[in-house]
Amino acid sequence: MKTLTLGKTKLKVPVIGFGAWQAGGMGWGKDFTDNDIVEAIRYSIKNGANYIDTAEVYGMGHSEELVKKATEGMDRKDYIIATKVAPPHFRYGDVIKACEASLKRLGTDYIDLYQLHWPDNYVPLKETVSAMEKLADEGMVKYIGVCNYPAPLLKEILNYLKNHDLVSNQMRYNILQREVEEETYPFMKENKITMIAYSPIAKGLLTGKYSENHLPSDEIRSSDPLFRKENVKAISQLLKDMGEMADKYRTDMASIALAYLIKNGAMVIPGAKNSKQVESNLKAEKIELTSSDMEKLDRKIELNYF
Repeated sequence: MKTLTLGKTKLKVPVIGFGAWQAGGMGWGKDFTDNDIVEAIRYSIKNGANYIDTAEVYGMGHSEELVKKATEGMDRKDYIIATKVAPPHFRYGDVIKACEASLKRLGTDYIDLYQLHWPDNYVPLKETVSAMEKLADEGMVKYIGVCNYPAPLLKEILNYLKNHDLVSNQMRYNILQREVEEETYPFMKENKITMIAYSPIAKGLLTGKYSENHLPSDEIRSSDPLFRKENVKAISQLLKDMGEMADKYRTDMASIALAYLIKNGAMVIPGAKNSKQVESNLKAEKIELTSSDMEKLDRKIELNYF
């Protein structure tokens, strides 16, 4: 598996990881089981995608528990765990307690990458960052990252950090949703903060599985404006182009979507409900898109979110 360096550290991470949001189970439908998730995580690790991203809020801890089950018996050095603390736990003492709870659910002595899940308007950022540094000082956490933080808040965090670096920012980033490219991603590149792209296949919309007449019914996606009929119609030409590229590279559309982000320097963490989906995601590593391919995929598409 190809790797990239996480921030300013020496840690090499695979360009394709495993996103464990679905592992929480809540809102993602009933077409998979806990055992499917466990097998998918094991398959991912054994095939080089050994970076597992989860969070305390995914299934209210259930995702973390499944990561523990999937990694039981494995050498801890053979996989990388990233998890997140949620805004309700951003007070200094609560950050420490939340980390301890995650460690217990994950069945590990340390978390490789601990991340602030979303910006919070009620707790001073300086206080939360101080708690994150405390965890890193004590070895409970190796590296500090964030999720969904725009450039101004990244600047603020960098000013507060004293003994540790901010190594990553996990953002929604896919062919359809590229707002991060305007300000946040350039700032991250300038400061060597790794882009970890979540929702890299737009919750499955870029797989070609859905159309105007076939839309998902699960709670998470059916309520997402991205899946409105007019938006699905608006991307029909893009999906056609992706289908042709998939045929050219003898792969599928999901791997084309991932290869696009990897080409742009991001690490991707697509979700998967079973090993077959993991297998599909891993195909992206071997795809080298041409400049012509990238131009077609870069086409700006106006979507209606209102």
